[in-house]
Amino acid sequence: GCGGDGNDISILANYWKNFLPQTIFLCPNAPEICKVNPNGFQWFDLMDQTEDEILSKSLIAENILSKFIDEVLEINKVDSKQVALVGFSQGCMISLQTALKRRDEINSLIGTWVDQVGREPTIQEIDGIIKQLLDEEILYREAVKLGLDKNDIIIKRRLAQKIGFLRQEADSSLPSDDEVTDFYNQNIDKYFVGKRITFSHIYFSENGSNKSDADDALSLIRSGSNATEFGEPFLLGKNFSAKSIPEIERSFGNEFSEEIQNISPQTWSGPLNSEYGSHIVFVNSISESYTPDLEEIKNAVIGDVILEKQNNAVNEYLKELRSKYQIEILADLNATSD
Repeated sequence: GCGGDGNDISILANYWKNFLPQTIFLCPNAPEICKVNPNGFQWFDLMDQTEDEILSKSLIAENILSKFIDEVLEINKVDSKQVALVGFSQGCMISLQTALKRRDEINSLIGTWVDQVGREPTIQEIDGIIKQLLDEEILYREAVKLGLDKNDIIIKRRLAQKIGFLRQEADSSLPSDDEVTDFYNQNIDKYFVGKRITFSHIYFSENGSNKSDADDALSLIRSGSNATEFGEPFLLGKNFSAKSIPEIERSFGNEFSEEIQNISPQTWSGPLNSEYGSHIVFVNSISESYTPDLEEIKNAVIGDVILEKQNNAVNEYLKELRSKYQIEILADLNATSD
């Protein structure tokens, strides 16, 4: 999962090997250092990324995992039917994405069927899966003959996306160390890790006496009372782990996000005001902002260099193609309606 490593998930192998004694368990680390937890890894970054960037990064991770699987199959002389992909959280996401797009389409469909139904299909059910695949292929080909793929915006976008992916994957070579170092130095602000705070809070809504209630509760907690006896339910929850200052500001407002940075850890403090009311706060830990060294995040930087090269390849390809087309925009975009 995001922030974990192969050792985390390998604990499961110690239990499973008792039931699967003839099985080899391999637990690779994800390719990037995790931004939230630099001691762990991530398959792709989910922080401060657009949907297109997340998709592109997930495709890079998928390609890395798929190549790893091919190497495992070759080294151990086993068939893809004998391989099971298991993952937790983000690891599960990339396992599903990779498994369902492997070359063996029928086995992928059978694997999906097993995931949905919870058991292996019978021979008759496998026949049904194959028949459905064949029927779909036949209907697809007939639809293409009838031109039903023309002027369909969804199909257009999907095909444009696929050819873009093909151009991106045309150059799968890894960047040189000099390229990685230059990219890191030119984009060092991109890798800045802001201050993160882990904290719990007790909430008192705006009812006219919220601040005095919070003051009284803080005094009693400091005197030894149980913190769980105070406060009201809060929509966003009670505990917040490794939240950045912008994230805290989005959840609680500017005043709260500024004040919490001045609180000493490991003690109940407050009250702090938010857009919702008053809060007494226990800061568990504060991770100061820093810029990681290249070696700490080298895999992530390599992924970014590859992504930039892929995007440049698509842009150059589009530039080349545009020169072959004569484009006319017939709509009068300057016209105004009466």
